[in-house]
Amino acid sequence: MNTTVGNNRKLTEKGKVELLENIVLSGDVEKVNAVIEECQTFEFTARALGLACLYASLDVVKALIKAGATFYYPTYGNTIKKYRAAYPVLGGKKHYPVNYSVMLAENIPNDGDYGPAHRFYFGLLPKVNVVGNNSETLADIAEYLLHEDRAAFDAPQTLFYAVLWGNIEVAERLKEKGTSITMESSTRSRQEIMSTLTRLPADKCLYALKELSWSLQASKQKLSLPKSVFESPKSSVFDPEVLRFVLSETDISKLNKTAIVKQVIDIGNVEGLEVLASADFIKSKKQREAAVSYATEQGKNDMIAWMLDYQNRTVDIVAEEEKELKKMFRELNAAPDSVTVLKKKWSYVKLKDGTLEITSYKGDEEEVEIPPKIGRDAVTSIGDDAFSASWSSTKKNKENKMRIIAITIPDTVVRIGDRAFEECGALKTIVLPESVREIGLGAFHGCRALAAIRLPDGIKSIELSTFCNCYSLKDIVIPQSVRQIGAYAFENCRSLEAITLPDAMEFTDIRQLFGRTDLKKYYHRGQWHNIQ
Repeated sequence: MNTTVGNNRKLTEKGKVELLENIVLSGDVEKVNAVIEECQTFEFTARALGLACLYASLDVVKALIKAGATFYYPTYGNTIKKYRAAYPVLGGKKHYPVNYSVMLAENIPNDGDYGPAHRFYFGLLPKVNVVGNNSETLADIAEYLLHEDRAAFDAPQTLFYAVLWGNIEVAERLKEKGTSITMESSTRSRQEIMSTLTRLPADKCLYALKELSWSLQASKQKLSLPKSVFESPKSSVFDPEVLRFVLSETDISKLNKTAIVKQVIDIGNVEGLEVLASADFIKSKKQREAAVSYATEQGKNDMIAWMLDYQNRTVDIVAEEEKELKKMFRELNAAPDSVTVLKKKWSYVKLKDGTLEITSYKGDEEEVEIPPKIGRDAVTSIGDDAFSASWSSTKKNKENKMRIIAITIPDTVVRIGDRAFEECGALKTIVLPESVREIGLGAFHGCRALAAIRLPDGIKSIELSTFCNCYSLKDIVIPQSVRQIGAYAFENCRSLEAITLPDAMEFTDIRQLFGRTDLKKYYHRGQWHNIQ
């Protein structure tokens, strides 16, 4: 493109925007002002303003703001498509508008190579040989924008990404000026967030973990890390200080302790093993023996020596053997429906009303009956990911869940959580009691063998992706109580031919509700309708 100032009056709106973005990258405020004076108006300035923040100067940013530039742009109509101002999620099935404010959160190297925002956001200019601003300059620009309401600067989300990408100077400046971080500031998934965070240097990773953790304290929540952050030996989470914080200040209830111990052994991280020991990762005899055996297989002599020394210093062998003997007698005398036995098959938590929520299935049956009670407490909820093969603690647990062919839910249950039965690929039959009032998003996502299901009266909605990829589902009756069907609820239900819809439901295009299916007819308000 010709970036020479002058003779640009006949440019299209898109041409004017591209000219402004290229001139901004020059960093020449006089040229920027000249283009603004000549072109007068621009229909899209968010990216130019973001580029000015990251690559130009505070003076260029001020010139753009004075001329009316803003991070705001309409998220409807043709703007997003025209300027490629969106990034894909759900495998490209959906796109979210880019928030160009977060370019201030960048922490790019001095060689001008692109940082995380450029890899994450789509639609930026081609790679340019321009060195990015240092963190101090970015912090000065962020402080200026805080006082310019017309800029539509999104400070909370910029703070979130500054923390996540390790730009401590910008993060601290925004905090100093009163900006607060919330986990809701981000539209990215927990797994994406944490995998990005653990690629930071250890000191910045620890800073980010502390900030994110503290942001949850007001709501009395704990930061929860997915198992994927422990899968790479280069992850900063294995730094002893970072690991100590993770184990003491975050929710580790769903972590696979055995896998983490093995990874630390593979790395040869003796300090990390000491941290794990302090958190009881190798407390039991079984855990220690498994760790020593694995270290022996891997030829990690330093790790073996440390564990044997730890055992000699901390373990009362006689007391441990007596404890194991007592445990064996308790198990032999336990009834099949006792709490002791049920704990082997089910993980659960107590809810505020005193009832129980199943959080994970640990058994190996192909036909599963969920207990109505455990001990004296009723089971009223099947928690998020409880049977999900995608969130299994071990490879064996994942295989067991994928072999389940039938599940019976007791009439004490009122809620089925998000992704509760996700990827139970062999599941053919599931009995839902009339007591169920809520079915979470993606609850049966990927249940490829499920051919039929009876939904209970009383549920109010079919949530996002509830039956997505249920290839065998042939027909279904939506209860009269349902008022809303979420996006992708029946996406890719290849065998779906007939459906009964509630009389009260209003819709204009049945194909929008049931895209990518073989739906041939639907029953609505007393009659069948064929789909052409």
